[in-house]
Amino acid sequence: MHVVNDRRYVCWGLFHDWDDARADFRRRAVLEIHAMDRPATTPQPMSALSTRPDAVVVMMNPGSSAPRPGFEGREWTNQLVPAKPDAVQYQVMRLMGLARWTHVRVVNLADIRAAKSADLYALIESGASEHDLGAIFANANAAVTPDVARAEHVVCAWGLDRRLAPLARQAQAWIDASGATTMGWRADADFPAWRYPKPVGNWNLAVEWLERVSGQLTSA
Repeated sequence: MHVVNDRRYVCWGLFHDWDDARADFRRRAVLEIHAMDRPATTPQPMSALSTRPDAVVVMMNPGSSAPRPGFEGREWTNQLVPAKPDAVQYQVMRLMGLARWTHVRVVNLADIRAAKSADLYALIESGASEHDLGAIFANANAAVTPDVARAEHVVCAWGLDRRLAPLARQAQAWIDASGATTMGWRADADFPAWRYPKPVGNWNLAVEWLERVSGQLTSA
């Protein structure tokens, strides 16, 4: 259980693509964040994804988020297992508290669990296909379809790196067509670029992101 501003949250993730060498799943298609007073100790079925969240947050890739100990094995395939969030997901929890949301779903342009963004960029530059990247908004993810991203509010937050441009354009087109209220801090760029919620080493920008986005959500 994770406490942020006196509110308790729990996380479940849909991990897939087993890696025997590392003894865990290499990809995460979805992260569910719930405001809840009891800990996440058991998995949830895939049918849990049919529930529409209060909002969806779209970021670049899952980062260092991982299954909790005891849930890293093949027996948990096709189940949402208790998960450890990474630092940026605590920023999502702060946003949830300000917006009074109880359920947020995090999806990503690519589903590869690369803790360093440079690893994802290198894969993109090497010519990886949409299927290699697990691009949800290209309908090229092995675990889920873009329908998991349907919500009344979609917070776009995948960053500003130009190497994400093809994936970002696909995501933006799908989100716009979905009819959701789109939120975020958009940057001036020649592709749909939205500032990341918690830039590394820049707490001032993280605070400003939270202020800007929570202001949009409150007015909406």
